[in-house]
Amino acid sequence: MLPDNGIIIKLIEMSLHNDRVKRIFICRLFSKLFFLGFFICTIAAIAYFCKCQTDGFTVSRISSNLSYDKKWEVLSLAEEKKQELDHILDQSYHYLSKGAQFFVFVSQDHRYVMKFFRHHRLCSSWWMQQLPFAWARQHVVKREARLHEHFMSCKVAYEILPQETGMIFLHLNKGNDLQKTLRLFDRLGICHFLPLDQYEFFVQKKVILTYPYLSQLIDNGELGKAKAAIDKLILFFLTRIKKGVFDKDPNLDTNFGFVEEEFIQIDTGHFRRLSQEESGRDQIFHILYPLQEWLAVRSSELQQYFLRQLELL
Repeated sequence: MLPDNGIIIKLIEMSLHNDRVKRIFICRLFSKLFFLGFFICTIAAIAYFCKCQTDGFTVSRISSNLSYDKKWEVLSLAEEKKQELDHILDQSYHYLSKGAQFFVFVSQDHRYVMKFFRHHRLCSSWWMQQLPFAWARQHVVKREARLHEHFMSCKVAYEILPQETGMIFLHLNKGNDLQKTLRLFDRLGICHFLPLDQYEFFVQKKVILTYPYLSQLIDNGELGKAKAAIDKLILFFLTRIKKGVFDKDPNLDTNFGFVEEEFIQIDTGHFRRLSQEESGRDQIFHILYPLQEWLAVRSSELQQYFLRQLELL
């Protein structure tokens, strides 16, 4: 028995209606997915834009939950030095740059820099410390070792090489000894008020980097001062060896400079004590070889003077 034509028509209409419903559902679904993807991309673009504008700096990235540790106590300042530090910390500081370990801010008078540890690169997050997996524990241990290395290096710089590194003050333990609130301006010019007792940082003299300093003397025809600068440069490395300190990142281009005609090392993150088997003298020639090549291009007279001074080592 054949079905009634009316029933067939009704079934066809229901099928067409269901197809329309499906198409509408699919269109709405794709529309929602499109707008969700657009929203996520917009948020990601804004976050990337903000990161570029701030150079990645946020106050949370220089904050830590580190507790007091006696081994990070440093030598106390003399009364005269405390007064100098008060003047330095009373200034406002503006964003200058960042390195592998620090965010760097320059003082209002452009004579000092303040370096805050980039704790997001040195410390493990709280949730990572709670994970029960071996790989998570390895990550935590690795971060702790890196933090210990950098803290120890800064302590070596401050206590053994204060003149050679231009370090004025080092603060590795939270406390209440400073009682100072710092005015800190980020790259966007936004002012942050930091209670310095709660942060790990150090203050250092601001330098002119090695090659720009020597270039300035050469361009001004001050070869006598340039020779004196070379003498102080070589003497610096001899003094550091004599004090038994080794540096794992001796980049003359970016890690050293001059301030008030004195040669100092501004990178303090890779110091360690020399072992008895190490002399350190081989490192001097390794560090200074690029300078010899640079002088060969800029001034043959200074190059010859430099080579003669190296022969005396």
